[in-house]
Amino acid sequence: MNRAVPAITAALALALTGCGGDNPEPAAAPATSSPAPAVDFTRTACSRVSTVSDLEGPAELDGNVGVPVAESAQLATNPAVAEAGRVLEGAYQPQPGDTTHDFALRVQRAWLGLAEACGNLYGDGPW
Repeated sequence: MNRAVPAITAALALALTGCGGDNPEPAAAPATSSPAPAVDFTRTACSRVSTVSDLEGPAELDGNVGVPVAESAQLATNPAVAEAGRVLEGAYQPQPGDTTHDFALRVQRAWLGLAEACGNLYGDGPW
């Protein structure tokens, strides 16, 4: 019985390692590709709010600055940030009878709305 155990163990080891001669080299492990990291649009939009608020002058009034931030915010998974992004993008649309003051006030209120949504989510900035 004692001689049977090593013989069985050796036979199992040969069977498990594939020493049959058909495949002299072990098969390569299949290549695994890790998925690309998901973009966190909520955090991205909130980070951009902090960046824009640090710029000199009224950068938030520039549609070339604000609209990309609004578009990013609209892709956010947080509903409040996404809605604030929609409001911000809409604030850049001209309204009949708008004065410069009306436009500036509407855009700045929209920025504040986005900042408030980010603050409610992440606490005090910068985010």
